[in-house]
Amino acid sequence: MKLSQRLRSERERRGWSQVYVAKKIGITNSAYSNYEQGIRVPDLETLSKLAELYECSLDYLTGRKDIREPAAETGTNEKLLVRDKSGTYTVLPDEYSELKDYLFEADAHIFFKEFMGASKKHREETINFLRFILEKEKNRKPGQQQE
Repeated sequence: MKLSQRLRSERERRGWSQVYVAKKIGITNSAYSNYEQGIRVPDLETLSKLAELYECSLDYLTGRKDIREPAAETGTNEKLLVRDKSGTYTVLPDEYSELKDYLFEADAHIFFKEFMGASKKHREETINFLRFILEKEKNRKPGQQQE
């Protein structure tokens, strides 16, 4: 998803107007409208304000990541949103929160995109398998052979 699409999506998800967002971050409505239309690209300072306002990371906002992780600076947004195969964003269920750290690895987000589109039974089987692997790896030292 492009930056312009992500900006519009985040704003509409909250039911905000372009005028409201522009005022909140201290720019003109026409400037913000140009960002959403893809005519102009915001500078880094403006992008940072937008990420803070939308409580997400710059990577998510700019389309580098599909996982809606919280903004690191604010520490707000306790829940994670992940996009499933259909493109729908859903809150990562609490029972998967122990896997949160793995979501942000570059290769893992593709797996979790597929994971969220699977049936509940298959997700539970996958989680149990991952828990098994994590438990086996917990006490393994770097360089030590896997069992």
